[in-house]
Amino acid sequence: MIWILLYLRQPIWPVSMVPLDADSNGPRWLLFLAPDQMLDGWLNGPVNLSSLTIRLAVFLPACIVWAVSWDAGRRLLRAFPPLNFFPQRPIRDQANDKQQTPGRLSLRTFAIEKGALAIAIGLSLHSLIVLFVGIAGGIGHASSSLLIALLTLSIGWLADFFTRGRQEAVSAAASIDSINAVEPTVSSEIECTEPNTSVSPTLLTLGWMATATLACLVIARSFMPPAEYDVREYHLQGPKEWSQDGQIHFLPHNIYTSMPMGAELHTIATIDWWRWTGKEDAWWWGALSGKIVIAGYALLAAILAGAAVRRRCGPLVGIWMTALTLAMPALCEEAGLGLVEPAVACYFAGGILLIVSAGSPRRDSSANVHQASLASALWIGFFAGSALACKYPALLFVVLPLGIAAAWGNLSGRNASMPRDTGTTDNVTDSEAKTFSWKPNWRQLAWFSLAVAVTAGPWFAKNLAFTGNPVYPLAGNIFGGRTLTDAKIEQWDEGHKGGPITLSAVATAAEALSWKWKLQSMLLVPLALLGMVCCWSNTEVRQTFLVTVCLVVFWFLFTHRIARFLVPILPLVVYLAGFGCQQLVARVGQGRAVALLLFGIVLNGLMIGSPLLGDSRILVTMNHLRADVDARQGARRIPEYLHYVNERMKPTDKLLVVGDAAVFDYEPAIDYATTFDQSQLTAITSHQPAEQWQAEFQRHGWTHLLIHWGEIERLRSTYGFDEAITKQLVEQLIAQQVIAPDPKVFSNGLVEIYKVNPPQKPSE
Repeated sequence: MIWILLYLRQPIWPVSMVPLDADSNGPRWLLFLAPDQMLDGWLNGPVNLSSLTIRLAVFLPACIVWAVSWDAGRRLLRAFPPLNFFPQRPIRDQANDKQQTPGRLSLRTFAIEKGALAIAIGLSLHSLIVLFVGIAGGIGHASSSLLIALLTLSIGWLADFFTRGRQEAVSAAASIDSINAVEPTVSSEIECTEPNTSVSPTLLTLGWMATATLACLVIARSFMPPAEYDVREYHLQGPKEWSQDGQIHFLPHNIYTSMPMGAELHTIATIDWWRWTGKEDAWWWGALSGKIVIAGYALLAAILAGAAVRRRCGPLVGIWMTALTLAMPALCEEAGLGLVEPAVACYFAGGILLIVSAGSPRRDSSANVHQASLASALWIGFFAGSALACKYPALLFVVLPLGIAAAWGNLSGRNASMPRDTGTTDNVTDSEAKTFSWKPNWRQLAWFSLAVAVTAGPWFAKNLAFTGNPVYPLAGNIFGGRTLTDAKIEQWDEGHKGGPITLSAVATAAEALSWKWKLQSMLLVPLALLGMVCCWSNTEVRQTFLVTVCLVVFWFLFTHRIARFLVPILPLVVYLAGFGCQQLVARVGQGRAVALLLFGIVLNGLMIGSPLLGDSRILVTMNHLRADVDARQGARRIPEYLHYVNERMKPTDKLLVVGDAAVFDYEPAIDYATTFDQSQLTAITSHQPAEQWQAEFQRHGWTHLLIHWGEIERLRSTYGFDEAITKQLVEQLIAQQVIAPDPKVFSNGLVEIYKVNPPQKPSE
């Protein structure tokens, strides 16, 4: 309760961004009094029916990718079913059967959970297909989209075809084995299990409505054109360049594109789907469709995390924890911006769901349990590797905990206790419900490792082939790497080292994650703490809490300590919060508990729909948002100098950009470099005599030079920037008649655009 009160009193905007006495700032509870302001933000611009048509066109390629992924994923799941995931016999829908035990699985719920798991599996497979086809040079054409889709589907079809006989045999054995079987209820540890009372269909329906509303809001935000720096620098810029080049290859000017990009590669497929329209700017609209695919990972993460909770705490808690996860502002902001942490969280949630399912009381036939437990280890490794294919830090935050669970966890359901039929909440001790063994299961670990190698290995192999360093640009001191000089390695290490390890640093980090965090959830943390305190005797709760603490420590020691980097471990917090929510229901009743949950979800939903998470003009026409004409009067997504470049430069012009690396929205041909790469400008001026500079500029075809002094100074104060790029160097270029004097000046002198002088004709 103290957390909630402090959370509600916290200013809507951090004081560092908006003064506390500003009209737009005040305690968070004021959001309940001004929902009309959120609607005003949605309508802040031209709104018409054509906007809906364009949005449907943007949404269609994302839906195609999801549909292809779903079909391939469901066939792979059917071919290699994990332990205890599939019910043995159909069960009627919860809403239509009031007498049904709360722990029993409704067809509607299971279809959604299975669909989410299938899509997550299929997306990982689809990404690998794009990678292989891209390296082979098969992208950049409209037909490439069909090729990628057919190859993805064919893997599911082949798996289905070659395992059909085994599936039928296993299904027959399972049917015989389950004739007299008792369908298990929610948890293997009765102490923290929902009592066997009926669940209100109204409260369940309300939970589904809250979840659906939040899902629509998350997807609506993902339609916004890319505005975040990293997204425009490499998350979308890398796929844009590869698609335009027709091949995935090493980009010496963008070091970030050599990192795993399993989530971003879907953008290549959506761009190719857009090429069927024949538009010259298909790259922009296709990238926006890819951004929606990336945002969809947040929905999958919430569904899978809620599914894991439901298996332990019942359907009511499960659906409301799904809604509460979708109401997490940090998750929704990253989804809307196009960042990839939600993808890592999705795959972590999938692995947790399979661990929870496999550790439940055994439902599979005794003849199938060994094979299904190995399939569970395989799928857990698949999800771990898929997370690693999206982001290097997933090695610590996902692969390590899931690997420990695969090696030492209970994936066979042998020691999980069956629920009692007494309807009481008698305690089941750890000796009765043992879920951990100090002796590793080497076979499970081997299957886990194989799956990690299959899903993440191609990315390391690509880097080894392209750069000579499998983890490029990491470990440069050990492996070296193409374009990595000693100076660049030192710059990278210095720019990415963690902060000081002191008590004050710990206090600062704790404050950054507290109720003061702009993107914090109102209820997730207090519910997780409630679950930990009330259910500490539960082995799963203790293990989940300890793993969560360890991962937070890793975040503190090995990262920049940016709060959003912890989004991948959100499924663990949700799992703990599920136990807390269960205790809340047991103590205050279903109605009061749901009322509190709805209060927190509505507040966080208002935050998600407001400008607090960035541009909220979700109903404004797409063309207006893309042109971003409001930038002419103020700072919006596209600054004034970029308007000048896109509108004034000719199709035959080519621009050398220095300082600015967030170049996704540049429409003319450009050359650029990130701060960790060699600038094309100094590659000439530092290695060629001044007399040859003009010839080198002509050889590259540059007609203009843009220098962003503001970005250069910012980078010099953070990550470092090439010290050779100075005003004096520009004066030398003018003196050598490489560029013309009197540049176009923007942003109060922070941006200058010079015209490159044409080659001089030899005198007769």
